[in-house]
Amino acid sequence: MRGIKTINVVNVRFLMKLKQKFRPISKLILILFIVLSIRYGSDFIFQHLNWKTRCAESAGTKVKNLQLFNFSEPDEFKTVPAYKYINNTLTKDLYDPGFDIANPGLCPESGASLKLLIIIENSRHRSDRREDIRRTYGHSFALRKDVAKMFLLGRPEKPGDNPDIPSESDRYGDMVVGRFVDTFYNLTLKTTAALEWVSTYCSKVKYIFKADDDTFLNIPRILDLLESWGDQKRAIIGEICRVGPGRNDKKKHYVSREVYNQSHNPAYVFGQAGYFVTGDIVKELFERGLRTGYLNIEDVFYTGMVASAIGATKAFHDHSFKWHNFTYWHGPEDKYKCSIQDNVSVWAPQRKQKYFLWDMTQTDREYCT
Repeated sequence: MRGIKTINVVNVRFLMKLKQKFRPISKLILILFIVLSIRYGSDFIFQHLNWKTRCAESAGTKVKNLQLFNFSEPDEFKTVPAYKYINNTLTKDLYDPGFDIANPGLCPESGASLKLLIIIENSRHRSDRREDIRRTYGHSFALRKDVAKMFLLGRPEKPGDNPDIPSESDRYGDMVVGRFVDTFYNLTLKTTAALEWVSTYCSKVKYIFKADDDTFLNIPRILDLLESWGDQKRAIIGEICRVGPGRNDKKKHYVSREVYNQSHNPAYVFGQAGYFVTGDIVKELFERGLRTGYLNIEDVFYTGMVASAIGATKAFHDHSFKWHNFTYWHGPEDKYKCSIQDNVSVWAPQRKQKYFLWDMTQTDREYCT
């Protein structure tokens, strides 16, 4: 027993010496852990805490009435404007102004009689989506003189790609081609072109609605909302997001810390769902955007940072912005008919989805109302 006790005492002494020897290393590891947690922890929280809801719900407020609700900026951005956090080349140094195809006739009299201009950001090779839109929601206001649409495209990555664009433009008269290369990383340049076109050819329009070509727009609902909102000023309206920048360099929404070093974005409007912009701030957005360091995430850039810089209101209408409601494609068709009719936009990348939604928004409107 005495021998066992002696061995135990030796073991304890050995462990105590080992602990003292590695104590500085343990402290160093702890400090390193704390530093990394401060640097990356907030990013994780902003990116993953509300991953299912992402936008309007993650803003922390649910609007219970039909009024528009304005979102304030994070405290950090109240002292230093959000756009000043971007460390990059100015947008004007990357943007080539003007248009290869302008089609100014889309907006007669500078838009004085237009209530709404729908700008659909589209790729050159997606003629199928242009055709689907022309046959569905783009057809619903064909006879109206106060609503117009345009497809906005850029230049091909390789010269000579899609040589049929000019002839398609001549046939339909609803296409505008800017002087930027049409890639995902140039989406901010595409929206810059949209703002330039409106400033140049359609400066008197009341509202524009920026949309993507994989989204279905419920035109009757949009027009009802515009009627109820009346003469809004200095506003951007859509599905509000309050999530952090993407730090995964394997993803297309990646933003490096060298370009933007904050752990969160200002409140911004979700670009894929589409958003309204009142016509009175289009030129301000365009001009301030040109003088701001370039960020390739267009919705964060224009509806978040540049909008903050010019003091625009960011608002959403809780009942009408549910772009990411995937339940529509499950169950009986009639089950979600009235819910669909209440939405401004729905993600619908497939042809059959657009035609399904077109049918759902054209029938039984009185019953749903």
